[in-house]
Amino acid sequence: MQKNPYTMQKRSKTIKLEQSVPLTFYEVKFEENQPVTGIFQKQGDDPVSFLHAHNSFEIGYCHSGSGLFTVENKILPYTAGSVCIITSREFHLAQSTPGTVSLWTFIYMDLPKLLRPGNAEELEISDCSRFAGPDFNNILFSEDFPLICAMGKLLAEEFNNRKSNWLSALRGIMWVLLSEMHRRFPVETDSKEPVSYDISLIAPALDRIAEEYRKPLDIPGLAELCCMSPGSFRRHFNAVIDSAPLNYLHTIRIQMASLMLKDSNTPISEIASAVGYSSLSSFNRQFLKFRGISPREFRSCQDKYIDL
Repeated sequence: MQKNPYTMQKRSKTIKLEQSVPLTFYEVKFEENQPVTGIFQKQGDDPVSFLHAHNSFEIGYCHSGSGLFTVENKILPYTAGSVCIITSREFHLAQSTPGTVSLWTFIYMDLPKLLRPGNAEELEISDCSRFAGPDFNNILFSEDFPLICAMGKLLAEEFNNRKSNWLSALRGIMWVLLSEMHRRFPVETDSKEPVSYDISLIAPALDRIAEEYRKPLDIPGLAELCCMSPGSFRRHFNAVIDSAPLNYLHTIRIQMASLMLKDSNTPISEIASAVGYSSLSSFNRQFLKFRGISPREFRSCQDKYIDL
């Protein structure tokens, strides 16, 4: 098993609110002359730590399983073969679908030292700063991005096997992957300046929802975690997430249920209970609201709804 590259390098920034949960910054420690480190990880259905960020570029490859990534204000499903792209700008956490384990390889890179760009074009390709923000989907599926996901798989294999010249192989694979990323996500000349927001204000509530979305949660309880009144909490949550708190909770539940419907034969009533609904009718109503079709229709037509 790979040694965790950042457990002993943790620096926490605690929100200055009584009852708060910290946003955590992990300082990745690179060995001398080796600008790459990482970990092979079994991810259960409990969230990884709290919302956290790293001081380096992170790329992950999902070998098996399914679940959700929470990246800032985004709720993003993943499945086997997916690749995640996370810059140092975004707080995130991940968890598998209820009752399952996902296998991931996460690789952390000091890109300037790994790639050693030598001209203007290479400097542009090695700049990953635009692969972040509210409009960027950090989880890429092989159906939509076959080359990027194939390169992600190769990265994981080279990193985990560490055969001769593996670091040079990683460097070459990353040039191909990043070149394709820039082709698929070109600069939008008319894009608006992103609206800034302070996710730390509601981080305790986001962590609680990720950890306990299967349990009954209410606005007063979530607001208390953030040391706000219910009304103030709703306003701040909407400003940061662009969604009402309970809609955000239902989104996580329905996304998890969709993955279970797609990847298992578990009865629909059991799926409803597993993701936090006390009755099948409530689950069916919310699923129809978010998906536009019933859970049974979704399961029977899952090939048409691969884009979760």
